[in-house]
Amino acid sequence: MFNRTRFAAAVAAVAFFVTGAGVANAAVNAQGSVEQVYATGLTPGAQMTLVDGKGKKVAAKKVDKLGGLLFRDVKPGSGYRVGRPAEASSRGR
Repeated sequence: MFNRTRFAAAVAAVAFFVTGAGVANAAVNAQGSVEQVYATGLTPGAQMTLVDGKGKKVAAKKVDKLGGLLFRDVKPGSGYRVGRPAEASSRGR
């Protein structure tokens, strides 16, 4: 069954930051939904990392040929960042 409260909390609590080297242009879009994080407008083939609000690496993926990526099964929370592996963990919260 769909839980509206959990959905709203998951969407509202997730924040994103996309860092420079993996960005194709200024049209980068990073968003969250229920236990997912997606980003578009990235450089195809770039390796990107999802980092939680405590700076811990959650997952890593390559950007697809259309400049997008999707992380699934993401625990709801705040402060998530998407970026190049070294850059994502070194950014401020």
